Amino acid sequence: MPKSATQTKSIYGVHPGVAITQKWIAELEEKTGRTLHEWLRLIKKEGPLTEQERRDWLKTKYGLGTNSAWWLAERSLGKGEEMGDPDQYLRAAEKYVEVMFAGKKETLRPIYRRF
Repeated sequence: MPKSATQTKSIYGVHPGVAITQKWIAELEEKTGRTLHEWLRLIKKEGPLTEQERRDWLKTKYGLGTNSAWWLAERSLGKGEEMGDPDQYLRAAEKYVEVMFAGKKETLRPIYRRF
């Protein structure tokens, strides 16, 4: 069985936002009456098409706060999933850095590596 990203050595650390997102997911049903899976199913079935429209819809129709509406709208479109799982986050971090130093910014990579 392959090791998880947290079991293998990574040069990156898990952002504190991952723990915040995990806590939010764990408390979602208690606070809203629906689990993450139930919200996503509802949004995909009844919600508007765009992320912005979904955020507004969740805030207006269901009284969700800005952060909850934002996270649910993103998740409903497949964004931000790495923020709820440390292993996924560490795998994504490597991709973020590759994108950050792509193209014309490739010349900055040696400076980054020194730190």
